[in-house]
Formats: sequence, C-alpha cells, structure tokens
Amino acid sequence: MEIHTQPTAVTADGAGDRCRILLPLSHKHYLPGLLRFAILLAQALPGEVLALHVITPEDSESAQAWAPPAGDAALLESVPHEIVTVQAETVSAGILSVAHRRGCGLILLAWRGYPRSLRNKLGHILDPVVEDAPCDVLLLKGEFVFEPGTPASQRILVATAGGTHAVDAVRLALALARLCQGSVTLVTVQPEDADAEAEAQAQVMLAKVVAEATSDREEAERLVTRKVICADKVAAAIVAAARNHDLVFLGATGDTIVNQLVLGSITERIVQCIAQPVVIVRAYRGLTVFWLRRFWRQVNAVLPALTDDDRLDVYKRIRRGARGTSDFYTLILLSVVIATMGLLLNSGAVIIGAMLVAPLMTPVLALGLGVVMGDIRLLRVAGESTAVGVLLAVLLSVVLARVAPLALLTAEVEARTHPNLFDLTVALAAGAAGAFSIARKNIAAALPGVAIAAALVPPLSVIGISLATARWAAAGGASLLFGTNLVAISFAAAVIYLMLGFFPQAEERKRHTILRRGFFASLALLFVVTLPLAHRQEQDVNRTTLARTLRSSLEEALSEQTNLSLFNFDWDASPGQPITIRVVVLATGAVFPGIVEKIDQAVTKAVGREVDVRLVIIRASELGGTGPPTP
Repeated sequence: MEIHTQPTAVTADGAGDRCRILLPLSHKHYLPGLLRFAILLAQALPGEVLALHVITPEDSESAQAWAPPAGDAALLESVPHEIVTVQAETVSAGILSVAHRRGCGLILLAWRGYPRSLRNKLGHILDPVVEDAPCDVLLLKGEFVFEPGTPASQRILVATAGGTHAVDAVRLALALARLCQGSVTLVTVQPEDADAEAEAQAQVMLAKVVAEATSDREEAERLVTRKVICADKVAAAIVAAARNHDLVFLGATGDTIVNQLVLGSITERIVQCIAQPVVIVRAYRGLTVFWLRRFWRQVNAVLPALTDDDRLDVYKRIRRGARGTSDFYTLILLSVVIATMGLLLNSGAVIIGAMLVAPLMTPVLALGLGVVMGDIRLLRVAGESTAVGVLLAVLLSVVLARVAPLALLTAEVEARTHPNLFDLTVALAAGAAGAFSIARKNIAAALPGVAIAAALVPPLSVIGISLATARWAAAGGASLLFGTNLVAISFAAAVIYLMLGFFPQAEERKRHTILRRGFFASLALLFVVTLPLAHRQEQDVNRTTLARTLRSSLEEALSEQTNLSLFNFDWDASPGQPITIRVVVLATGAVFPGIVEKIDQAVTKAVGREVDVRLVIIRASELGGTGPPTP
C-alpha cells in the first residue's frame, strides 16, 4: 500500500493529545454533512481531521486525489487537518491500514441506514471497518446541519439500554452540547407495565452512565436530563422522543452472540424511522474483545446466509414435524418395539433401525427453534409432542420387557446406563448437525445419520426394560442419558438457529423475554446435566487408570518368576476399604513361597493404597517342541 499526502498540512500546533478523527471520503459519494460533523467534533473534543481518499484497482479515478469543494475547504481550514490518498485492494482495507498506522482515535463513516441482511448488516465496506477498527467508530445517517450558535440545533437525544457503548455516546454528546451551548436528554425505555422499582432502577442506570461519561457533576446536572419512558414498543418510543431533538445518539449493539443476532435489528429499525440525523457509536473495547469478535465472525462466516423466505420455509417444516399427529405417535410406538427387541437381542443393527424410524428428533429441534423465536405456541406444541412420545415409549418398553421370556441387561442395554461427558459432546454435535441439516434442503440426506447419532429412543427403551426388571440404578443412568440428549440437542439447535438468522422482531418484547429466559434456562439445564456426567467421567477415568496400574504392577511382580503368567484378574475398590484383587495365574512349574506377599507389596506400592490379594493358580503344561512336556 502506498500513501500519498497532499501539500495541505496540519494547521494548528501539533497533534499533542488531540483525538485524530479519520474521515473516509470519495468523489462519488461525497456528503457535505459528514465533513461538517467531523469539523464540529474536532472543535468539541478537541481533535484533528484526517480526510482519507482510498483508491482501489477497480477505481476509474485512480490518478486523482480527493479535494473538498471550495466552500467546505474553507471550513476545513478552521481545524487541524490533513488530506491523505491511499492505494489499497479494498476501501475497507485502506481505512483500517491508515487507522492503524496513524494512531487514529475515531473513525467517522456515513451510513444510509438500510441493513443488507443479518449477516451483512452495514455493507461490504462498513462491516469490516466497524468490526476490525482499532479505535472508536461513529456511523452518521442523515444530512447534518448542526452548527455552533444555531439556536434550533442545540437539542441532543441519547437513547440507551445501558449497553457497553452508552458511556461513549454520552461523552460525545456532552462535548457537542458544551461547544454549542446545547442540552442532552438521556432516555431509556421500560415496559409499559413496569412498576416504580423498575423505573427507579432505570434512573440509577442512567445516572451511572452519566457519572462514567463525565466527572463534572455540576456540568452534568446543567446539561443532562435523564428520562425513563414506559412503552412496550422500544423503537416507536425512541422515534417519538426524537421528534423534539435535532441530533440523536445511539449506542451500537453489544458484542455478545445474543445481542448481535437477536437484538441487533432494533438499532436499524430506529435509524430507519427517525428523520433527524442519527449517530451510532461503537466504542473500542480492547484487544480481548477485538479478537473474540473476529473469532465469532470466522465461525459465523462458515454458515450460509438464509433469506427471509428460507427461514419461513424452515419454520413451517419444523412446526409441521413437531405436531403430535397419529402418524407421529404410530412411528414412536413402532420405533420403540424395534429398539426394545434390539436391546434384548443385543443387536446393534436392529437398534440403528429403530433410530431411523423414530420421529422424536424433530420436536426436540423445534424446542430450540421455539426458544430462539420466542414462540410460546411452538414451544407448547413441541413440548407436548415430546412429553407424550416419551411417556408412550417408556410404557410400551415396560410392557414388552415384562412379556419377554428373558429380559437381561445385555451389553447394548448396559452401554446406555453409564453416560459421561462423551455422550454430552455427541448430543451437542448431533443437535447442531440436525438443526443445520433441516435448515438446508440440499444436505437433507444427512438427517438419517443425525438420527442415529442423536439416539433418543434407545435410552427410553432401556428405561422401560430397567423398570420392568426392577433395576433402578440402570433406569436412573438411562434417564440421565436421555435427559442429556434432550437438553443438549435442543440447546445446540437453538445456537445454530441464532447463527442462521432466526430471531423475533425488534418490537416483540415479550418474545425477546421468552428468548432470554429460554436461552438461560437451557444453559442452566445443560449445567445441571453436566455435573453428574462429569462425576461419572471422573469415576470412569479413575477406574481405567487404576485398572491399568493394577495390570502393570501384577505383570511386573510375576515377571521375576518365569513359570508364572497373568491369565486374568478382577478387583473391587469400595470406598474406605482395601482394594480386593482376585488374580488368576497360569503356572508351568513350582510356585515360589511368599509369592502372594510379594504381589501384595508390589501392588500396594504402585497404587498407594492397601490391597488384599487373592491368588488363584491354574496348573498348566507346555506342549510342543522335541523335549518332554513341562509338568
């Protein structure tokens, strides 16, 4: 990249601690109001203006440098400034490069106020700059005519919900009000039925924002008016309040996944409806937040963008599949018969067939979509279908196990009674894959594999078999496995749906409330099931480690007597008791005296715990070769 600086120099005494305002401009999209706003900011902060023109390879005017019109050039002379022309592959790359190299403290950009999509909100130029800027970013929408000394241009509105960018918005608004002898109104919106306590808490939040924005309490009391508006429609309330003001500041949407994907559209809706100039403030939050945002964008970029029609089609298909129709329950019953027989026969192939037949995956995915959409009716439909399907599955498996001539805890049954964190991981991946597959018609062929991975019906059959045979611990383990699958699949599906752009409309506050509560409830349930799974995982790891240690110590103790070899061993490690080990060895010769004590000492030293060794010796003869058999 090559930077060409025009002869125009900084027209004041050094930069010092001035805020350097980067102002990208072009011949094609020149907005006089943007330059005037930058000049006013430079006077208010104080600061200097770095006017930037980026030339790309596709730019037909690559040989030209930008220069302001004569009238605006005179205004620009009133503040320290510099005009720079940059060659870069893209406009956004040029802006970011200059911001890094020149240590800019603020980037000022123009925005038309029309979001492109959830995944590309501002446009191919603004999105990279807003997300990757090494400093604060301001987006100005509307024609700015706000000038010092103009009586009709002194009223500034700052709307906030207490987000991370509100403090910077108030700080900038105060600087402009101080310069223009104006006033600032700081507002927040509460639900229409909010009580006095909620309004008091909102006032405390506004006071905290003002206190963080300025340390001059006297100035804050003189310039800032705090106001709480009670209304169910946030955007409409802010638009109504803006009618009595000349400039509006809004804090950008927060950096969390929920804020970006669910609440992000409210800012765009407000901007589109307000006639006055609007400034959106996005404050720089340090390298940690910067890299977290970049990581999130890389993850988000992997997923395809869905159109509104695509999302509507997905919603309709999931809602239809979540209904508890006669076909749904018939398939549930048939899949339970297949799964129960497969478990009793210890046949993995039959169990896989049951997974393919079972329709339970769709209502579980619908639970995740219902949470994301804040759709209480979809949650009710999916919840009823899931609950009735689970009840029918358990009852039928109990009946089948009772009438079966021999109901045993086969290996397939036993494998579903000891879940651990690996099962949780599989369920999360299966839920994500299921939500993604059902949202993309061209990869719907993956759904059978997802159904196999999810394995919702076999644990229900194991619960029924265990209850029918009075094996309560096994029933509890299978219940934990099913609960893990249910919670993890619905939670992972909700995350994927969020990333694909499913969310309530900005004004639907009740749905947003359902979304937040449902999302945090899902997180809480996920944490609840993780605790016993982690405990079981720890137990499994400890048992595996102990078994390996016992085997290696036994083999080492027996290695000194060449005619003894370890055949098998089993052990029991009850809490607070010595480890009881039953060792079976093959002996092809005489056994040395004291072998049991020697094994006892070796194992005790290896495991660091008292052991009780019981040795079983099987006499063996070695056949083969030319010599006589070994007695």
